[in-house]
Amino acid sequence: MKNKKVIISLIFVVLVLVLGFGLYTYYKVKKQNETNFIITIAEEHLQKYVHNAFPNVDFFSMVKKVEVVDGECEANYYWQNWGNSSIESSAKYSCWIVRFYYSGATENSHLAVYIDKNTHEVIGGTQTK
Repeated sequence: MKNKKVIISLIFVVLVLVLGFGLYTYYKVKKQNETNFIITIAEEHLQKYVHNAFPNVDFFSMVKKVEVVDGECEANYYWQNWGNSSIESSAKYSCWIVRFYYSGATENSHLAVYIDKNTHEVIGGTQTK
């Protein structure tokens, strides 16, 4: 009888471990897919900006690292209004900040794109930093 309880306990522990690992893997893949989706939105937007600002530069060949972080952003539609004065808002948005680090004037040279978490729209970003 004791052996049955031990075996059942071991089976339960193994099932919990397998289920836990499966859930961990699922959420890790889901998070990576979400991150890739956000990076794609930022890249598509940045391609337009870089092409307008520097038509003869292959910016993405200079990118060393891409970083996605959660944050609060102020809307800044500067890139959408290329050539016009920037529009800024004091409203805060829950957003992803996607930073593209590249070989530039400083060690941490980067361009950042702000993407609204609810609408998945670009709401702004930084000029060259």
